[in-house]
Amino acid sequence: MLFRDLDGKRVLVWGLGREGRAALGLLGDPQRCAPTSVNTVDDGARELAAGGRTLIDLAGVDVVIKSPGVSKYRPELVDFVARGGVVTGLTAMVLAEREGLRTVGVTGTKGKSTTASLTAHLLEAAGIPMELAGNIGRPAVEILDSPEAWVVLECSSYQCADVTVSPEIGIFTSIYEEHLDWHGSFEQYVDDKLCLFASSDMVFVNGEQPALTGIAQRIRRRQILLDDDALLPLDGLRLQGVQNRRNASLALHAAAMIVGDIHPAFAHALTTFEPLEHRLHTLGWYGGMMVVDDVLATAPEAVMHALEVFADRPVTLLVGGYDREIDYRTFGAALSLRPTVRVIAMGPAGRRVADEIERAGSQRPLTVDTLPEALDAVDPSEQGVLLLSPGATSYGEFADYRARSAAFRELLEQRGMTQP
Repeated sequence: MLFRDLDGKRVLVWGLGREGRAALGLLGDPQRCAPTSVNTVDDGARELAAGGRTLIDLAGVDVVIKSPGVSKYRPELVDFVARGGVVTGLTAMVLAEREGLRTVGVTGTKGKSTTASLTAHLLEAAGIPMELAGNIGRPAVEILDSPEAWVVLECSSYQCADVTVSPEIGIFTSIYEEHLDWHGSFEQYVDDKLCLFASSDMVFVNGEQPALTGIAQRIRRRQILLDDDALLPLDGLRLQGVQNRRNASLALHAAAMIVGDIHPAFAHALTTFEPLEHRLHTLGWYGGMMVVDDVLATAPEAVMHALEVFADRPVTLLVGGYDREIDYRTFGAALSLRPTVRVIAMGPAGRRVADEIERAGSQRPLTVDTLPEALDAVDPSEQGVLLLSPGATSYGEFADYRARSAAFRELLEQRGMTQP
């Protein structure tokens, strides 16, 4: 759907977060569109998943522009579409407006922010006009007036689900069981991710994840990249972990396709790219323990990648949070085989992880209700790594990952954490 298609329509903006506010700004611009009416509705972040507690009355509405957190599978939205209504999102509308223009779409359960940011960093180093936007924090609508620039757009599964016009180039970093409360099933989650790439000219895919390689066969034009397909040596990369080396390879291939070759500036740019916050981010030292914030590792597979980074050191792992009813059996069994990892399990999801560790034959780890209780159980006289890599989202105890990260830092500073 294009913005001019809203002319004469009764529009509802559902959700007043970053994208919702950006949509309102655009709807108020008569140069873009002229809807008959614009109304808003807002839910708290915890109410936005499929099956939210309060049904929204959509009578008298032609088009719903929803925030990413609002599931398109909510009953009233499904009924609304069946009656001829249109449901879309701001990212999908921006991609429709940019059809035929220079856009890179990046998605994946984990790694998309790093890969999108590194792709933009490489293009900038090569002197290519570029804009970075999307799920990474800058609403996609802000790049509408940049037709000559390459736009690198990070897209969550929520945003992908509404897409009808694909970016020219795609990057698919990983696929794990995630966001099932929004999508309804893993199969639907995969289908919604793939909406982004339906007509892309080329999609670069992480070929080291068998599940993703299989799914990628459904992409019309793709290039499966293996570990030895990196275009340049990655020894100077500041990003930790094998997964980030794969992300760097994906970014390099996309940037090289845009530039037309391996630009001489790429090698140095790899060494100057700074790791993003909340992703294996070292905060400081708590006694003899290096403190690492990996709060965005909300999938079990991401936690296991983090543990591989610190495989040569003892780790105190803080895991758990909101229970999204994902399968923790493999995760619990894997943790039970790591004698150098001490697990402190937090909240409902943590209790389920603890159950699986015990079921695998290991001693049940300590379980607590809150992050402060977990930190009370940490002994700073020990050596190694204190790792917050939760394998679960933060809802229930915190508003979002930023709030959980801030609390982690603040609580440790109160306990005497020193800067790195």
